[in-house]
Order: sequence, then C-alpha cells, then structure tokens
Amino acid sequence: MSGHREEHFALCAGYVLGALDEPERRVLDQHLAEGCPDCEAELRHLADGAVLLATSAPPFAAPPALKAKVFDRIRTEGVVRAPVSPQAVPSRKIVALPQRRRSSPLVWAFAA
Repeated sequence: MSGHREEHFALCAGYVLGALDEPERRVLDQHLAEGCPDCEAELRHLADGAVLLATSAPPFAAPPALKAKVFDRIRTEGVVRAPVSPQAVPSRKIVALPQRRRSSPLVWAFAA
C-alpha cells in the first residue's frame, strides 16, 4: 500500500470533476485499488456535493430557435460515434453492494 498523502485529496476533487489528466488519474486509481477508506469517503462526499450543486441551479429552457438549430444539425450531419478501444475504457474497482432484504408483509401492515 502506497499510503495516503494529502495530495490524494486534491486528486479526488479533480477526479469528481473529470479534470484529471491521464497520469493523475492512474495515480489515484492505483491508490484507490490498494484501498484507502479516507479517499473513498472523500470521493463520496465530493460526488454528493457535485450533485447538490448541479441540482441547485434553476432550470433553464433553451430558446426555441436554438433547439431547432441543434436538431437541424443532427439531421444534416447525423450522429457519429467514435470507435471505442478496450484501452480507452477506464478500469474501475467493482464494489459489491449488500443484498437488500425484502420487508415482510407484517412490517408493512404494522407501518400502515
């Protein structure tokens, strides 16, 4: 285990924002693969904050002219997807989630 360093917290912030370059991402991925509960907690905390920030913005409706322009461009140019190579797909640590237990009807009856 490489050990936790304060710079890993800065990498966590960049990771959540998608702002890390490839070498930085590899450093953090390696660190997380070795197991760091501090960084895992920090990633969860920062991701929750990013979601709250994104959902706090007031809804914005694009002007109808912009919507028409975008759809015209899509119809004209079509959708082009770049081929994905196996090397382009980042490897992620898979975390097993606990099985959810089903509540019995007795619990629901009591709750009602």
